[in-house]
Amino acid sequence: MEDRAATRTPPADFLRMRAAFIGPGWWLPWIGVAAYGVCGFLGVRLAARYGGGFGPPGDDRPLYFLRTDLLSGMCLAAGTVLCLAIALVTWSRYPGSARAMLWISVLWSGGGTWKAILIALNTRHLFDPARTQASRWPTFNSYLTDPLIWAGQAAVLVGALVFATWPEVNALRKRHL
Repeated sequence: MEDRAATRTPPADFLRMRAAFIGPGWWLPWIGVAAYGVCGFLGVRLAARYGGGFGPPGDDRPLYFLRTDLLSGMCLAAGTVLCLAIALVTWSRYPGSARAMLWISVLWSGGGTWKAILIALNTRHLFDPARTQASRWPTFNSYLTDPLIWAGQAAVLVGALVFATWPEVNALRKRHL
């Protein structure tokens, strides 16, 4: 019985290679953290500079929030794409660390990216308040409570967590078969 359990335990080198924050490539997840911080900061700065006003007087459309969320989400999407490119390049050498960098980036930036995609698909002329067409969100409350935004953000969260934990769950499942 002891010999059987010993044969199923992975070698120490394998575990060290897969460790994200302590093994080789430990710096990769921190690139994901830094990309989120820098892109989040750039998104806030761009939104402050180009977000503009609230629209014409008496306008209930959430133009200010649509513009700021679009700009912030675009910056977060750029950081996620950067992390994806770095992960693809480093995956063969540092698989655990590349995976950690990728899921950290998607977990933190995915919701804002999803919101930016929805805004881009559902608005026209967003930076010209007189011509803006936001057919999906006629009021701020409709934007705030939009189920598609919430469902997409929840799907990104669940997807990132499944992506992060799948190798460990799969390894445990194989170990107990």
